[in-house]
Amino acid sequence: MENEKNLTWNGQMLRLIQEIIHENNISPADGIKEEKIAEFEERYDAIVKKAGEEYGDTPPSDYYRDGYNLYLRMVEYRHNHLLFLSNPLVGPDNNLCELKARILKGKINQAISLRSFDHLTSFCE
Repeated sequence: MENEKNLTWNGQMLRLIQEIIHENNISPADGIKEEKIAEFEERYDAIVKKAGEEYGDTPPSDYYRDGYNLYLRMVEYRHNHLLFLSNPLVGPDNNLCELKARILKGKINQAISLRSFDHLTSFCE
C-alpha cells in the first residue's frame, strides 16, 4: 500500500480480510451463515474487479510489482483464499511454516541466543 498510494483496492481488501477473520473468530462452531459468506464473496469479487480496473488505468511499474502480483494471485486462487468461510475445519491462516516460525521466534526472544546461522541450523535439526 505504501508504494501504490494512488490505488484504493488494497486498503479495501485489507479491511475486508480483517472483517472476515473477525467474523470467523466470533462465529459458532458450525461456521458462518451462508448469507454472510455470499456477502463476503461478493465484496471480495467487487474489490478484485476494482483492482483490475485500477491496474488497467495505471499499469504497475517494473520496479514494484508486488501489489499487481498479489492481485493476480487473488484472481487465480479465489477459492483457496475463501475456503475457510465455508469449511470450519480450515483456519484463516493454514500456513504451517509461518506458525512454526512464530513459535521459533518467540522461543528465540525468550531463552535462546542464536549468534550464527550454524547455531540456528543445529537448533532446527
